[in-house]
Amino acid sequence: MAGIRHFRQPLATLVTLAVIGSAVAAVGQPRSQEDINNQIQRSAALQREALQALSDGAKAATLIDRARAELQGALSAMIINASKLKFPDPLLPIQRRKGEEALSLLQAAGDELKTHAAAQGQERAGANLQMVRGNIEQALRLTTALAL
Repeated sequence: MAGIRHFRQPLATLVTLAVIGSAVAAVGQPRSQEDINNQIQRSAALQREALQALSDGAKAATLIDRARAELQGALSAMIINASKLKFPDPLLPIQRRKGEEALSLLQAAGDELKTHAAAQGQERAGANLQMVRGNIEQALRLTTALAL
C-alpha cells in the first residue's frame, strides 16, 4: 500500500506538468486565419447588435465590451501569427492601426455609455448617443475592413 502511494505522487506531478506544458505551448501557437476571421466577424456582429440596442445603455455597453474583447483577441492573434512568419507581412502595420483605432473607438463608446446614465438633460444625452453611434459605426467599418 505504501508503494502505491509513492507511485501516485510522481504520477500526479507528471500529469500536472503535462497539462501546464501543453497550456504554455498553446499560448504561443499561431491560430488559423479562419479562426481570426471568425473572431473579427463575431466582433462585427456584436457591434451591429450594440447599434440596435443603443436605447438600452447597459445592454449596449455589455455588447461593446464583448465586441472589443473579440477584436482584441483577433488582433493579438494576428500579431502572434506575424511574429512567427519567416518574412514580414507588409499589410500588418496597416491592419494593426485599423484594429487599434477600432478598439479605441469602441472603448470611447463603451465609456460614454457607462457615464450616459449620469448625463444631465435630454439635449446632452442625445448628443452623447450620437457620438456613441458614430464611434460604433466607424469601428464597425474598420472591423469589417480587417476581415477582408
